[in-house]
Amino acid sequence: MLKAFAFLAASSVAFLPNAGWGNTHSSNDTSTISNIRPGNATEHYSSDSSLRRNIEAWLRQGNFDIAISSLRSLAETGDTWAMRELGWLSANGKGVAYSSAAAIDWFTKAANRGDHRSMLLLGTAYARGMGVKEDVTMARRWLRLASESDERDVARPAIDELRRLH
Repeated sequence: MLKAFAFLAASSVAFLPNAGWGNTHSSNDTSTISNIRPGNATEHYSSDSSLRRNIEAWLRQGNFDIAISSLRSLAETGDTWAMRELGWLSANGKGVAYSSAAAIDWFTKAANRGDHRSMLLLGTAYARGMGVKEDVTMARRWLRLASESDERDVARPAIDELRRLH
């Protein structure tokens, strides 16, 4: 049986700290990634896109219909940020039905396009069996790729997680 997948307490944008967003699953559930948050790999990072700023605002306001529609449009153009956000929404059941499968699918799409943050999330999920069956080979694959990131808040937790696997 796959473990629950209540991803990290804060996503890259939609789940900003102190924004009234939270984990929709029990805080006592030790099988959730929110309890083993890998560094700051999902914290907000700046963006020049006014559409992204609008999406962030819509998500904070709970205006999911327009935010999700906009995220899907961006994801269709290959925008990995939008893919990762759609993954977060699926992982947390915000504006869409909770679905670890959908979250993994969105994170995989973003990771396959080079998104190091998604690689870290996938590696951690596979390493710990969070929303997917535990798979050390897949964990190592994604974590090695994430460890090559120029972003220290992605590379360092990926390296730490790789060490944990040995």
